[in-house]
Amino acid sequence: MTTEKMEAPSVSDLDALQSRLEALQREEKEVSAKIKAINDAERGKVLVDVKALVQKFAFTSLEVFGKAKGADVPADTDSTKAKTAKPKVVMYKNEKGETWSGAKRGRRPDWVMAIFASGGDIEKYRVAD
Repeated sequence: MTTEKMEAPSVSDLDALQSRLEALQREEKEVSAKIKAINDAERGKVLVDVKALVQKFAFTSLEVFGKAKGADVPADTDSTKAKTAKPKVVMYKNEKGETWSGAKRGRRPDWVMAIFASGGDIEKYRVAD
């Protein structure tokens, strides 16, 4: 078995390798910066598209992400379904076109209160079915 001794690299060889390493590290930083810039630009375009789709289809964050942060609410619960407002029931209407549902809850409109205060008959303002 023969053993060959390797020669130690010269100082100039080490300097050349060090220079090459530094050049490669600079190039890596430049390439990484270019990749990041491209990804950021693409990400911005995709975000614009996603926002447009969310707005177009009226998605909620719960529908998009599946559940609220830290919550155990699945995305397919009734809370994610679009709520449809019940049509407003109009039972009374004055000359100005102001309306009142006649509901016993909440505050009555000022025009209704004025009729009651003057002793008027609210039934004169009832809307025909």
